[in-house]
Amino acid sequence: MCDQETIECWKLVVEIATLLSTIVIALAGFRISKALQDRNEISQRKSSWLEKWADDFYKTASSFNESATSFLFLYLRAEWDETGDSEKGGTVDIEKLSPDPSRSLELIRELNLGWHEMYKFFGFAVEKGEGLKTAASNLLTEALTWHKSGAGDVTAFRNNQMTFNKNFMEVHAELLELKDSK
Repeated sequence: MCDQETIECWKLVVEIATLLSTIVIALAGFRISKALQDRNEISQRKSSWLEKWADDFYKTASSFNESATSFLFLYLRAEWDETGDSEKGGTVDIEKLSPDPSRSLELIRELNLGWHEMYKFFGFAVEKGEGLKTAASNLLTEALTWHKSGAGDVTAFRNNQMTFNKNFMEVHAELLELKDSK
């Protein structure tokens, strides 16, 4: 059997071991907590960055779309004022409508600038970016055709703009999904 002094010695050893294990567990918990906080901060920064890019893309693509609408209205305004027909489709003789050439050129420049600004986003939308690139190019090409040729197809322009908007929506959704998946 053990004497009282040995028992007291073992109690002291157990208390010290318990205290040391508590300290080790607390330190390990602190390190784990710190690592989780660091990862959370990185994730939040990355999410904020992706959200900012999705917002910037939305503004850029919206501006491109508004420029396209302004371009169409520039060419159709005279006919719509005359006939009141906002459902105009088919081919329009642009020279007959005589839009302001300097305003037309200004809108072409806005569309070119918008296309250039959107270009930086195409690569972030791995699945849908190429479709948007094609749709934006087609809409820009349609506007250039109107501007250069003196004739344009309203239905084709509207279809190109609708295709652009569909792709715009899909790319924006993809950019937001990137944010949610990180």
